[in-house]
Amino acid sequence: MEFVNLTPHSITVRMVMKAEVIISASGSLARCTVTSTKVGELDGVPVFQQTFGDPIGIPSPIEGTIYITSTVVAQAAKRRDVVSPDTGPTAIRQDGQVIAVRGFQTFVNGWGIFPDLLNRLSTMAGYIICDDAVDGAVRVALLALSPSASDEELLAAWSAK
Repeated sequence: MEFVNLTPHSITVRMVMKAEVIISASGSLARCTVTSTKVGELDGVPVFQQTFGDPIGIPSPIEGTIYITSTVVAQAAKRRDVVSPDTGPTAIRQDGQVIAVRGFQTFVNGWGIFPDLLNRLSTMAGYIICDDAVDGAVRVALLALSPSASDEELLAAWSAK
């Protein structure tokens, strides 16, 4: 799997019990178009409403390539090959600034699962277990097990991935 970082800075992914992976900026940027409309003033200070439009600067999909963008761009792109650093509560901060993340986030429902399989899963018993950052790659593992599977069987199947 290849990562292409379309943000202006390096991204550090700190994995549980593993070394950090640093994904350098590629030199190319992905952004969204923005429309700004003045909607009023507060004590003489103008207030603008920002409307984000289509993403620009994301290359066409290439098999085996994941594009890393800002959250705004990933939300607008709605593509399986576009993720953003998960800067939510699990992010690692120093002096209030994010210095590393523990994984990526997506804004596509059923990410990592074939669409026809996702439809079948809604009618069968199973477990979807996501491991967002493993050995520097984003992976999703699907364990379709019977409803009677024990915790030990789930753990054994997950460990064998």
